[in-house]
Amino acid sequence: MSMFPFREQSALEANITTTQTELATIRFQNAQLEAEAEALAGPAEIEKVAREELGYVFPGETPYVVVGTRALDEPVVDSTPLSPAVPWYSRIIDFFTGRDLSADA
Repeated sequence: MSMFPFREQSALEANITTTQTELATIRFQNAQLEAEAEALAGPAEIEKVAREELGYVFPGETPYVVVGTRALDEPVVDSTPLSPAVPWYSRIIDFFTGRDLSADA
């Protein structure tokens, strides 16, 4: 038994909330993928994907490939700011509320 049982309960409640949010996100993504699969069922969509993503062409057609465009040659720069250090009082609050025990802490 823990000395601070409310910490464990709070952490468990936070994990439940996080898991419920993740489940809702997965269900939404699943619905999107099902809709996309239904949309790709027709022959016109299959041809479109084969041409755009796989580069397929019909006999007699001439395929062209564009190489070395300027946008692709430029380096990718990560512009996300660094997260500030967590203040000491936030760590104390997290300890007493049990947020430090949750999976997303």
